[in-house]
Amino acid sequence: MSLVLALPSKGSLYDGTLALFGRCGMAVQRDGRGRGYWGKLKHVDNVKVQFLRAEEIPLRVDAGDVALGLTGFDLYKESCHGSERSCVLIRSLGFGHARLVVAVPKVWIDTQDMHDLAEVAREIRQKTGRGLRVGTKFPRAVRQFFAEHSIRDYAIVDSLGATEGMPASGAADVVVDLTSSGSTLAENDLKEIAGGTVIESEASLLASSQPAIWTEENLALLTRIVECLEAGLRAEKRHLIHFTVVAERLPKLLRELTVECHCEAGGETVGREPLDNAAETVRAGEAVHGGVPGSLPIRSSVVCPTASVYQAYRVLRRAGATGVSVLSPNLMFAENSEAVAGFERLLKRHDA
Repeated sequence: MSLVLALPSKGSLYDGTLALFGRCGMAVQRDGRGRGYWGKLKHVDNVKVQFLRAEEIPLRVDAGDVALGLTGFDLYKESCHGSERSCVLIRSLGFGHARLVVAVPKVWIDTQDMHDLAEVAREIRQKTGRGLRVGTKFPRAVRQFFAEHSIRDYAIVDSLGATEGMPASGAADVVVDLTSSGSTLAENDLKEIAGGTVIESEASLLASSQPAIWTEENLALLTRIVECLEAGLRAEKRHLIHFTVVAERLPKLLRELTVECHCEAGGETVGREPLDNAAETVRAGEAVHGGVPGSLPIRSSVVCPTASVYQAYRVLRRAGATGVSVLSPNLMFAENSEAVAGFERLLKRHDA
């Protein structure tokens, strides 16, 4: 029986998904000349890809119709947050960034934060007898967020189209809407207010937590998919630095790289740096290590955050390292996946 993975059928989430899976060695192949409802992952057998609307994916995962799904975290939180039938395996996949925010008309000069909005809601109730009208496609998230800020005098108006246009049309007083740059809100004479970010969202990987789905074979497929995705995300932000240094200096150098550059030890290669003959070996050791005979050079490596690569290079040069080279791997695997381990623990609790 195949494992079913639901992916977005179109839009920016679809484009980002194809790019991510391609980088991670699991290129998505879609049937019907790229327009079908089904597909597969290259190099991963027994996985069926189903293309669905992004809004539908969390519901289908929660119902157990599909084993895994990729969609925006905002959609999962609105539809299924708190459900015991599904969970988030990987919260941040590195694309699909957006924020669900509270926005009010720019002319509301005195409304700067959520405390001010609570005052406005009370004033509207006193003057008109109705609550603040809030236009949104995320009623559950709004209710939870407003409760956290002690706002009770409001009524939700479901948005069926362009939410940002609701205040101008008179359908709502304020909106809670998704934004990436804020430009669309500004174009509609709206402004975000301080403390008004409801959800920080991006693409996430979801899983059904119904034990019947997770045979040994399907768990092995889940592990492969998760570990490859995590390896791709890890490689995006790190580089591998190879270098040669006198063996006696290596422990101190690795400590400096860890503390100053947040590097991780990449492991030493087997044996010493090859040289033509014994005399040349001694001369090389003396040259690098201040003339102390018998100090042999050794090849080693570290994993370095991208932002710290040049700083690490300077630390290496200061220590007399030579042959410094920087590589950008496509995949960089960790020893274990905490996401997989946590999911297996969840399944055991459900079985108990």
